[in-house]
Amino acid sequence: IHLDEAFLLIDKHKALVNTAYLPYWFLDELHRRKITMLHVDPRDPTLAINVLTLSPGKVLMSNEALYTMDLLTRQGIEIIPIDMSEIHKLGGGVHCCTLPLIRDPY
Repeated sequence: IHLDEAFLLIDKHKALVNTAYLPYWFLDELHRRKITMLHVDPRDPTLAINVLTLSPGKVLMSNEALYTMDLLTRQGIEIIPIDMSEIHKLGGGVHCCTLPLIRDPY
């Protein structure tokens, strides 16, 4: 699997997860590190989890992920929705289309 289809840190102690793709030991480790797991909504398209964290608590994501966007908003995450319909036709998401640079630790 691609990790960005299963797990992405979106804030200092919050991660967007798809537990169907993650082994128990990994989920247990997230719990041990006190990382709040926000579960991608299964009613959204497959790549709803494929977001790009711009800074802690601020993400760029597909405007098609309505239910997951609602969840993240309720958790205090700022969302910049974008139209990814053409990129999705090729099987990728916004995280797949980028090469995140190293930034100062937060």
